[in-house]
Amino acid sequence: MTAELDIWLLITAHPDDESMFFIPTLRNLLCLDYKNDSNDSQKPNIHLLCLSNGDYRDVSDGPVRTKELYKACSLIGIDGSKSSGASSVVVLDDDRLKDGPNEVWNSDLIANTVLERLQTILSSKQQQSTQQQQINVNIIAFDQGGVSGHPNHVDVFRGIKHFLDEKCHVVRGDNEKLMARLILKQQADTNGQDDTNDHTEVNLRVLALQTISNPL
Repeated sequence: MTAELDIWLLITAHPDDESMFFIPTLRNLLCLDYKNDSNDSQKPNIHLLCLSNGDYRDVSDGPVRTKELYKACSLIGIDGSKSSGASSVVVLDDDRLKDGPNEVWNSDLIANTVLERLQTILSSKQQQSTQQQQINVNIIAFDQGGVSGHPNHVDVFRGIKHFLDEKCHVVRGDNEKLMARLILKQQADTNGQDDTNDHTEVNLRVLALQTISNPL
């Protein structure tokens, strides 16, 4: 019997978004009962990807706000250390994703960033597992209005939509909720062609804050 692995990835724009908007969701997830390969209870696999370090007012704010985010995650119950493989919490400092209401974040850049993050997470989880697993990835993010209307929040939504459109095979299940199939290629063969047998397939769904119980 194939075991199931549920991975939750929260994608935010700035440090403090996780606390201002997503604490109820995160706390509810942390109450879920999961079993590991040995049937022992464990915390759910929750990860956070923050796309900027929040240095809008001053560049010196970035390290301070990043440290505050790690502290907040620790208080919420998300371990940001690297003791068990890939860190569960990642804060980016990328000049192409600068914090600010007048900044425009490229959707393709966000899509590729999300893809790379998922590849890292899944690679780490597969190395830790001793049995075949059906992987279910759940992405949590802002809706099309950005919840508060911040342009960076809206760009996160647009980037994830682009990720679904360009990186995934999107299908609708029997319940008409949008699901996706994500195929992660591991490597190319010696002729530069993808080996169709060397890939990881995961079930994927995206949930927006405003309608958190319904996939996009």
